[in-house]
Amino acid sequence: MIIRKYKKEDKKALEQIHFDTGFFGDSMKEIIDNVDLYSLKMDYFLDRNPDSIIVAEENKKVCGYLIACKNYSLVRDGLYIIWKIIFKIGNIFKLTKRDTVYWWDQFKNVLRSILGFSNEDHLKMPREDFYYIHMNVHYDFRGQGIGKKLLDSLEAMAKREKINNICAVAFDRRHDLRKGDFWRKNGFEEYSRIKTGF
Repeated sequence: MIIRKYKKEDKKALEQIHFDTGFFGDSMKEIIDNVDLYSLKMDYFLDRNPDSIIVAEENKKVCGYLIACKNYSLVRDGLYIIWKIIFKIGNIFKLTKRDTVYWWDQFKNVLRSILGFSNEDHLKMPREDFYYIHMNVHYDFRGQGIGKKLLDSLEAMAKREKINNICAVAFDRRHDLRKGDFWRKNGFEEYSRIKTGF
C-alpha cells in the first residue's frame, strides 16, 4: 500500500471511486446515469486544491483518496460549483430523466444553502484555519486500514502547515453502526450536529 500525493493522471480514478461510493458508501448508479456530471462537484476541489489531495494506491491502482480543502465556505464554494454545473451541463434537455431530476435537486439544495434556507447553514465550522475533508475508500478495499493511513498523512501535512483543526461531515446511518464509528476511533469529536433530509 502506497500513500502519496495526488497526480493529474489520478483524476479519472478518483472520479470513479467518488461515483462508486457517493451514496453513503454505495454506488450512485441507482440514482443517476452520468459519472462525469456527478464528478463536477468533486472537480472543483481537484482543481482548487491539488496539493492537498492524498491518494492510496495498491498494485498501481488508486483505491482511496482524501481531499483537504482549506477554510471551506459553503457560500463561496457552493456558488462556484453551481456555476460549473450550469456551464458544463449546457443543454439540460440532453440529460436522461434521472440525471435531470438529480441535478435539479442538487441545484436547489445549493441555492437554498446560499440563501440561508438550509439546515446546513447551521453547521458550525471553526473560526481559525482548518481543513475540511472529503474522503472515500473504494468498497473493495475497506477494512484494511486505508482510511486511517490517509488521515495520518493529512495530520502530518496539517502539522507542517500549522493547521490545528480538521473537519469532516459524516452522516449518522443507524443501519451501519455494526462497523463502528470510524471518525471517533480516529480521534475526531462531534463539533456540530444538524438534521438533514437523509
